[in-house]
Amino acid sequence: MQDFRPSLSYYGGKGGMRVFLGVEVSDWINIILLIITFSTVIYARRALFMDHAPQIFVFRYNQRNYRNDKGCSKFRVSAEIDSIGNGRAIKLYMMISDKSNKRLKLFKNYFISKPITNIKSKEVKEISMELSEKDIDKSKNNFADMKLYIIYQDIMGNLYYANPNYHDDNKHLESFDKVPKRMSKSGLFYWVFKIRFYLSRRQGNTSVSKINKTLNQIAKTNKAD
Repeated sequence: MQDFRPSLSYYGGKGGMRVFLGVEVSDWINIILLIITFSTVIYARRALFMDHAPQIFVFRYNQRNYRNDKGCSKFRVSAEIDSIGNGRAIKLYMMISDKSNKRLKLFKNYFISKPITNIKSKEVKEISMELSEKDIDKSKNNFADMKLYIIYQDIMGNLYYANPNYHDDNKHLESFDKVPKRMSKSGLFYWVFKIRFYLSRRQGNTSVSKINKTLNQIAKTNKAD
């Protein structure tokens, strides 16, 4: 007696090729090989990133308010960074953001430090930023909820960001650090930081903006004399 129950596979197709779920076995093999190839490429890319990309970590962070010799208020932020990866970072910035508007938290002031360059593997460097009394007034001295970011670029032009878990209440002693992440041009964070850099320039909160402002003030003073 013949068995007419449905089967998942049967012989058919060209030259009696075996078919499984309506697809020839040779096609299934090609699909599996494509998946293996794609997975190998992803693994190789991640291995290349781990072996050759710069890995920048903040291992010491400090912020303090003080007055200079002229009695002006100053706010200084500094961070010691350690490059533990095998790659080299060609340029690195420190960015801090406040929350100067309590009702509209999206409207912040962004401050960008003067960059440091050529951070080699296993090298330790310090990056710092000093805000003037006008900067403090502009931010309404609201740095308690300040966020700090490290943004850097490798020799291939890739951009990375790191956001260390440092808090005044020592919560960072109870949690793990966030590892640096690469920003893809098709990803969200790449454009978020592009906008933040743009806002920082518009707000006059970059080192170049401050230098130009000082030079303009000197020029006006000399012209008045």
